[in-house]
Amino acid sequence: RSVLAPMAHQATCLVELGAGFGSKILKLAVMDDFQSLPLIAGELTTSGCDLLRLCAASEGIDIKVGQVDLGPHPLYEIDIPKGGLIFTSFALHYWPTSSRATWEALASLDPTGVVHFEPCYELLSPEHPLESASRSYIENHAYTRDIFSSLQSYCRDRHGALTIAPNVFGENPLLPASALVWAP
Repeated sequence: RSVLAPMAHQATCLVELGAGFGSKILKLAVMDDFQSLPLIAGELTTSGCDLLRLCAASEGIDIKVGQVDLGPHPLYEIDIPKGGLIFTSFALHYWPTSSRATWEALASLDPTGVVHFEPCYELLSPEHPLESASRSYIENHAYTRDIFSSLQSYCRDRHGALTIAPNVFGENPLLPASALVWAP
């Protein structure tokens, strides 16, 4: 909430990509900072989309849901209006490497801002015992190791700003998420 809320007043909608069953966007939907924004959620699986719709309906939350693929060949089967505030949370680390096409596809949506709450291997120190264990965890699960450098390179090439808060949260102490904030 604290990372997304400052950008919410400029946004046309709140968009979560890789939303799973919607636990994050549905929690945000009832908070004052986001209540006036239309909600959009994209999920890879059909069953995830169905479950998200069911969870939203049970809470009385109006949300537009559709399929998205955030992988190396991004695909959005959902209409996302310009000016949206887009976020991901533990949705980008499942591919072997990050894809420049992912950043380009997100930028093409002309968002107000993009926030990624994702594990960033490169920001974990091999000298720190817990962070070293986190690096091993990421290696053993074949999670993405270049989210930070890939996005940093993309933003540098486009003269865009990238801010980061490293290792800010995570239920699994071996897989902490950093907050990467950028605007195309």
